[in-house]
Amino acid sequence: MAAIANSSASKPAFTGYLIGGVVAGIVTAILNNLWNLIYPAIGGVSVPEVINLGSVTLMSIVPLLIAAVGYFVLSRFLNNATPIFQVLIIVLALFGLFGTFNPPMPVPAGFAGLSAPMHVSAGLVGAFVIPRFVK
Repeated sequence: MAAIANSSASKPAFTGYLIGGVVAGIVTAILNNLWNLIYPAIGGVSVPEVINLGSVTLMSIVPLLIAAVGYFVLSRFLNNATPIFQVLIIVLALFGLFGTFNPPMPVPAGFAGLSAPMHVSAGLVGAFVIPRFVK
């Protein structure tokens, strides 16, 4: 199969994936924290005891570091890991919306408007920023 390879060709180092994950996480944390500041003014929803600077930053960076490690593993087995990674991370971000629109616990009205863009930004930033640091 052309897609599966473990060739002797040089593969990018783990550090590129890790740096990509950190950069993508920081970019996402900045975007999500800005949204967390803006949305309460336009949407009227604020949940500072749950969604705050610390939780938004942590939940923006950690998943993208995990995604970068997953991308590294995927790249060790597939020649075309980048487009597969990009599709997977966007699909996973969209699956994350399920909990936003069908919360397992009571949430204030308008909560989806606060959290949904954060899921989408993580998926999009991760899909396009992490691969830039791998090459």
